[in-house]
Amino acid sequence: MTRPVPFALKNAHQLGKQRFRVWVGVRRLVPQPYRSLYEGHLQMPGQMWFEDRRVLYDAVRRLRPQRCFEVGTWMGGGSTLVIARALRDNGAGKLHTIELLEDVHHQAVGYYERYVPDLRPFVEFHLGDYREHFPALVEDGGVDFFVLDGAEDAEQTMEQFRFFDERSHTGTALFAHDWESEKSRLVRPEIESSSRWDVVATAAPPKSVGLAVAERRA
Repeated sequence: MTRPVPFALKNAHQLGKQRFRVWVGVRRLVPQPYRSLYEGHLQMPGQMWFEDRRVLYDAVRRLRPQRCFEVGTWMGGGSTLVIARALRDNGAGKLHTIELLEDVHHQAVGYYERYVPDLRPFVEFHLGDYREHFPALVEDGGVDFFVLDGAEDAEQTMEQFRFFDERSHTGTALFAHDWESEKSRLVRPEIESSSRWDVVATAAPPKSVGLAVAERRA
């Protein structure tokens, strides 16, 4: 049985009203790198836990990808924000993120325009189906990094993996969220048994909902 996760391991948006008020009062006493990963951005909803954000941020910083892709922007406060900050700190790179829902897409763009304009040069927001918009983008310049974090649907995750895998190259990396859930039921054994992909980092409960970083070696 998985142990209950201490609230401090999640993120500031999941504290509840009382604990959130405490966090707002003490946040400036916390070192900035930890604070940034723990709270994401206080005005932008994000569901990723601290450890998930830490591993993702470190991967982008280390690998220094130029062309990153993500299916599912939502409000932009989760993986979108982490990748954008890492690219900014790298000084180069672009994240292409796409959202199906028009109102959610516009809300995310609005958040970035208002709260984090310094990140806009590193994020390109797209609206629609990735299968229609991403092929030309990927084929034009390739894919260096991609995120698998869509719906809790194993077949959908596998479809997204195959899309990017077919267009990847030696050195391409991926970040797979919910590594231990139904979402990764099909793609996990595919990656773990692959002769081309190496899993180089993982995290599991209670610190994480489960994640993996893999790099293509051949």
